[in-house]
Amino acid sequence: MDSRTGKKIRLGRLLNPSTQRGVVVAASHGVMSGPPSGLKTRAEIADVFAQIDLADGVMVSPGMVPLTEDFFVGRGRPGLVLHLDWKNHGRRIYTPGTDGRSEGVLAQLATMEEVAASGIDAVMTYLYLGQRDSTLERAEIERNARIVRDAERLGLAVIIEPRSALEAEGDEAFSPRCSASTAASPPTSAPTSSR
Repeated sequence: MDSRTGKKIRLGRLLNPSTQRGVVVAASHGVMSGPPSGLKTRAEIADVFAQIDLADGVMVSPGMVPLTEDFFVGRGRPGLVLHLDWKNHGRRIYTPGTDGRSEGVLAQLATMEEVAASGIDAVMTYLYLGQRDSTLERAEIERNARIVRDAERLGLAVIIEPRSALEAEGDEAFSPRCSASTAASPPTSAPTSSR
């Protein structure tokens, strides 16, 4: 036995084996901005989840796992995806870095061992690109590589969501040029509008 079997079984719950496609509904945004309308109480959560039971997977935050675990139990139930990261990148106010600007911080909300023990099929993690400081870019690549290695060892699937490290700076931060930039080539113009 090895972890490849676990990953294959878990991916089989999230992706249609014949098409290799699946629909994962994100119900985890509260981890970043507080509970959204319609997901603030247990009754609201139950009502919303009853409406998305045909999804291939549903992504929740760690705090939602105890509240929603029964939704994932049984045959024909959606796969369980965990929103692994907390981040402040999209906020307009940061603790300034040494250059007076900050490029945000990330925190991993659970260990991969906790994820595997909870019966979770996959984790979603962010990959922030376009940092002005190349050491931050390197650290972010290394962080994602570590998560992927740990998930592989435990038979878990990983969903990586690429994002701009400069989200708080407005629309320019979401341009392909910014996402492709490095410390050597930061965005050259100030954003003209805020997001």
